[in-house]
Amino acid sequence: MQFSISILTDLFHKFPVSEAFRTDKFRALLVDKMIDYCAADSRDGKDVMRKFLVHDIESSWIAESNGAAVLAAEVVDVESGELRPITLRVHRIEKVNGINVPQVVKYDFASLRTWV
Repeated sequence: MQFSISILTDLFHKFPVSEAFRTDKFRALLVDKMIDYCAADSRDGKDVMRKFLVHDIESSWIAESNGAAVLAAEVVDVESGELRPITLRVHRIEKVNGINVPQVVKYDFASLRTWV
């Protein structure tokens, strides 16, 4: 089986137990960058694209509820100009500085029970 994931999600999972190191990597990648983020709109259930300027990445973890890669960040909402803390799901970051986040192809070799 073959599937694609965001290169940011792939980077996140390369350092699953080193929260400080992983957070530093994301800080270096995203601070002072504009991101396009696909946010779920709870009112009508539709996804909404939001633009944020990342001010800081404070921490990173894997959500216990669904296994998603998560970042705690301080961002400036481009629409309102408001500086605020936000929780970002890594797989929902679609663009960084206007460039699409690349995808990485992964393979599941079920007979070997390993991931490549």
